[in-house]
Amino acid sequence: MPHAKHFLAVLPVVLLLAACGGGAELGTTSAPAVTDKNAKEAARLKLIDKCMFDPATNVGDSKKGKAPVCQCYAQNVVKQMSAADAASYVSSGGLSWSIRSDEIMTACRR
Repeated sequence: MPHAKHFLAVLPVVLLLAACGGGAELGTTSAPAVTDKNAKEAARLKLIDKCMFDPATNVGDSKKGKAPVCQCYAQNVVKQMSAADAASYVSSGGLSWSIRSDEIMTACRR
């Protein structure tokens, strides 16, 4: 599966970038503090990853390609999230019922 090879190549970089949120000093083992800004950014990156690498994600016959559709989707989903929703999504992977993700995906495909 060619996607699995790319996923395994990109995964360490994504994990490294997700861990670079700041907040912890060098030499400490404590996790960085989650702020409103980095929780939303981490959620956006996680949404893009899920959209790009999940075989169930279908962008339809969009002429844009998958990457721009996934970026549009993630950006607009995060706009609807509170900081608490974003932090919860990053830790658990579950989206709030109030987010209309299907409508967002349909709009981004156009």
